[in-house]
Amino acid sequence: MDTHHHWELHKFLTHIFDKTFVAQKDYLPSLATPYIRDISWLPLWSQDLMTPLEEKTYKTVFVGTLNKTLNPERLNFFSQLQQKVDIFVTQGNYREIYPRSHIVVNQTVKGDLNYRVFEALAAGALLITERTGNGLLELFSEKKHLVTYEKNNVEEAAEKIRYYLNNFAQKEEIAKKGYEEVKQKHLAEHRAYDILRKGVSKLHSPMASFAAMVNFAVLAKLNEKVDKVLFEKALEKAIHYGVKALRRNEPLIEGCSVYAIYTGVKYDQVKNVKIGRDFLHKLANLHSNDLYLNFYLIWQHSKDASGAMTLPEEILTILYEGAEQVVKSCLKSPEIPKSTE
Repeated sequence: MDTHHHWELHKFLTHIFDKTFVAQKDYLPSLATPYIRDISWLPLWSQDLMTPLEEKTYKTVFVGTLNKTLNPERLNFFSQLQQKVDIFVTQGNYREIYPRSHIVVNQTVKGDLNYRVFEALAAGALLITERTGNGLLELFSEKKHLVTYEKNNVEEAAEKIRYYLNNFAQKEEIAKKGYEEVKQKHLAEHRAYDILRKGVSKLHSPMASFAAMVNFAVLAKLNEKVDKVLFEKALEKAIHYGVKALRRNEPLIEGCSVYAIYTGVKYDQVKNVKIGRDFLHKLANLHSNDLYLNFYLIWQHSKDASGAMTLPEEILTILYEGAEQVVKSCLKSPEIPKSTE
């Protein structure tokens, strides 16, 4: 779910589970590795069908998150669209609105094939949606099940809204076929069948412990200033799996060292121990080509002020300052963005 937001975390989680299903088809190559091949596309769905009402309340609607910080493009798009056509833009319960609407307009966050596609069709409305990838036109046909417009093209969207409101029979025909397509292929029961049909075999990833470390490191970061107890428990789990990965001599997943540094440094700060430091030194020795781990060693050297580095003072200063910035960036660690559906 929401791989278009979280794929950097999801690429680690694929090593933990026996089977991975991805809702956004275009992200399959980003998640595949030489060790993980059992990844399948499983599009989103509509939970059930809604009953379209003959008497419509709305000509054209959009129902979804309207947060300028999360999705400024959306607010700008609909602000301009409202100047050209009569469209009701709101947040809230789509199930009360879609069955009463002639047309539902969809806008995406990052070209994703979102729930709104399936839910609008399941309500019997004509869907006018962005012309995106992620399998949209593999599941549905243009002008047969739905209508598309170029992302952020206000004029094209307005033109198509006006056209189908003035050509009622065409609108009804496309809406009916879209409804039937969802009814036959894109409900929750169809996705459950797909999962059972494809089956699941036991997966043994050589990177499973590092992947678990990353997952708990992210959980720790998200709760660092929110829930002290959960933060510390997540750190304990993260260091546990990091040490386990080290013992198993697991290959280091690309980008994993950032989370390892966060885990090791934060664990020692919280527990007032050197377990994290020992873990990171061993990890750096084992993966001597990893840039982040090498910067960590330089940073740790600057804190210890022990041992000799036979370099001019000005070079040492530059190295230490650079290492300080790298480690600080690791300690910030990417946070999971909020959904903007």
